[in-house]
Amino acid sequence: MKKSEEIAEEMEELERPLDEVQVPLKVKKPRTQKQIDAFVKTNLIRQENAKLRKTAKDSLDKQNKELLDEKIITKAIALKRKQIKNQKMLELVDEEEEDKPLPIDKPLPIDKPLPVKKAPVKKAPVKRTVKVKEPEPDSDSPYSDDSDSDDDYRPPKKSLFKFL
Repeated sequence: MKKSEEIAEEMEELERPLDEVQVPLKVKKPRTQKQIDAFVKTNLIRQENAKLRKTAKDSLDKQNKELLDEKIITKAIALKRKQIKNQKMLELVDEEEEDKPLPIDKPLPIDKPLPVKKAPVKKAPVKRTVKVKEPEPDSDSPYSDDSDSDDDYRPPKKSLFKFL
């Protein structure tokens, strides 16, 4: 218990100097009459502008609400007309069904698969073949059996290997 009493006494000692010491407040310079008049004037202007903004916002909200109400009403009218039209159509269909009973003696048609059309068979194009005549063996020909030397070799003419 002594500890709590000691703590309480220390707290009292700490609080005392704060109460005794007073910090002097900074003294503000007083306003002039012109400053006071300007402040009052600006406050009045600010209040008037706030009222103008509020009335403008209210009028816009009112116009938007009226437009929205018109759209809702026109949509509701269109839906009601469509509903009435559909109801009349259902009544007409019901009346027609009552007047004409379904024929029972006729068999109902069975859905048959549609005949499959065959695509025409395309013939492959005919390729032209060209016969090349082989040259007759000459004594000067590089393909002759008589020549064994490589120095006399000449390649064959290109015209022999052309195809049309």
